[in-house]
Amino acid sequence: MELRNLKTRTESGKFDDAQYILGQVRGTIGAIRYLSHTGTPEVNGFLTAIINNVGAQWRLSQQVHNANHPNDRTAIGDFWSEWVKDFYANFVIGNARNWAREAIDGLREAWTNSADPGAQQILDALTSLDTQLETLTIDTSLWF
Repeated sequence: MELRNLKTRTESGKFDDAQYILGQVRGTIGAIRYLSHTGTPEVNGFLTAIINNVGAQWRLSQQVHNANHPNDRTAIGDFWSEWVKDFYANFVIGNARNWAREAIDGLREAWTNSADPGAQQILDALTSLDTQLETLTIDTSLWF
């Protein structure tokens, strides 16, 4: 959801808009948590296998290049290892957290002094989502 649409829906004061945004935030948190899921299906295992296979190809390319060009060495395989962890931690989780934070803060501001009978329900959901947002991670412990 674009920030423009987010702002419009958070400021509308409509219960249905608030519920829609809460669903979007829950979905965002759920998608990130799903990437760490180790049950059935083992999503984190699949993600780990993909990340490690791509890393193996980059390291192989690095070895071949460096063997054939000793005076023009590359560290692309090493770079991949750093980059992919940084990408998931900062870009994927960071953007998800920033977007969700903006949604939560906007809803909290709009609903804190609301006389709507559903206001407390919205505020309670925001408190719960706030807590979940702080613990948002993707397990990268088995990445090469």
